[in-house]
Amino acid sequence: MNERRSIYIIIDIKEDAVRASRMLSAENTRRFEIIESFNSQNIESAVKSIKFKSSEKIIISLSHAMATTIRADGAFSRVEPKFPITESELENIISRGLWKLFNQKRKLAAIKMRTSDIEVKVCDADIVEVYLDGHRALNPVGFCARDIRLICQETLVGTPVLNKLLQIIPEEQIAGFSEGPMAWPLLVAESGLYEKFLTLTVLRDETVLYRYKDKKLECIDTFSWGIRDIHKAVSGFFGTDISDAEIFLEAYRNKKIGKGILKGLEGAIEQELSILFKGIESHKLDSEAGNIFINSEFNLPKIMLKKQHTLLDESWISEKFGYALKLKDSAH
Repeated sequence: MNERRSIYIIIDIKEDAVRASRMLSAENTRRFEIIESFNSQNIESAVKSIKFKSSEKIIISLSHAMATTIRADGAFSRVEPKFPITESELENIISRGLWKLFNQKRKLAAIKMRTSDIEVKVCDADIVEVYLDGHRALNPVGFCARDIRLICQETLVGTPVLNKLLQIIPEEQIAGFSEGPMAWPLLVAESGLYEKFLTLTVLRDETVLYRYKDKKLECIDTFSWGIRDIHKAVSGFFGTDISDAEIFLEAYRNKKIGKGILKGLEGAIEQELSILFKGIESHKLDSEAGNIFINSEFNLPKIMLKKQHTLLDESWISEKFGYALKLKDSAH
């Protein structure tokens, strides 16, 4: 069987860095691989380094503060339920559903992205699922139903950020926008294995909490706590500069810390972790989440993972979806 290949350019934009990657997608053999990557301090330099071709599609992943991806539902009752659904009627309902989601969420998105709600634009919109009288329908056209429920997904971006991107990246080549940290909870939702869950995405200086329940997925809180706080706890324990913390954490992961200081080190890390987990406890009770997932671009100490936690990484994707992945590459 011949491998059908596609090449995508992934531009991952954070507040303090930009990473541009070329990804090979071979969907029929379920293989995804990062071929090359370039790190930079700004978008212009990253885009220049990757040298993308006009035939390559571009996916833009934005930081938590720059974009808001939301999945929610919209319910509509038909006036004439005995008549089959027409294509034009479905298109009208979809338009109403996407507008309803945008209208409901743009003020919260504006607050999250620290911009005005009139500056918030829809950059990506999709209908994930359609239900007719409670039953999922792949193509509703031609069926009769009283109630139509849409599961909609949108990515909202502030106009200043969007305008800057479109000055650098050809709009016709952009295949999609997304809120970067939302990628993992979206994957968990797509697996179809969990009716409700929480996902903690640990960043450098903050942790983002996402909740999935009743087919709805959204950010419900952001904590001013990140991997840097673990580094501070470790450097404080050893009395060293924070820049040396990762050296000690690597020794801890490789079980090269002596038993005499191991207990004290884990106690320092546990004390710091308690601040984060106290913050999420009320959300866990409110959502009655049976599963809590944790993911991070940083190498987290195993002590972060309690019995009720699942680490989201490449091996999890391979296990659940059967993909062969190589998502990390030595960047230039």
